[in-house]
Amino acid sequence: VDFKQFAKFIKKYGELEDGHLQAACDEQNFVLGKQRLVGPADAPTPSEYTPDLPIEPPATSELARDQWYDIKFGMDLTKYEGTQKQRGLFQSYLEGLHWVMRYYFRGPD
Repeated sequence: VDFKQFAKFIKKYGELEDGHLQAACDEQNFVLGKQRLVGPADAPTPSEYTPDLPIEPPATSELARDQWYDIKFGMDLTKYEGTQKQRGLFQSYLEGLHWVMRYYFRGPD
C-alpha cells in the first residue's frame, strides 16, 4: 500500500464529504433523531428508546458531526473521554478495513 497516496485519497475524500455535509446543514437537510429497533420482533423495547427526538438541525458541519457522534454512539466530543472513544472507533474501523483489504488481496490464510 502506498500510504502517501492513501493519505491524499483520505484527505480529498474528507474535503468532499465536508462540502456535502455543510451543504446539507445550509439547506437544513441534516436532521437526526430517528431511532430504529433491530432484532427479533418480540424483543422488549428498551427503556431509553425514543423514536422521535426533537433535535434542531446544526448550523455547521462540525456541529453536525458532534451531534451525530453524540446521538449514534453516545460520544461527547467536547470532552476528553468522548474524543478517546472516537479514536478507539477510528482504530477499530481501520483494523476492519485492513483485514478486508488483506483478505481481498491475499485470500484466506
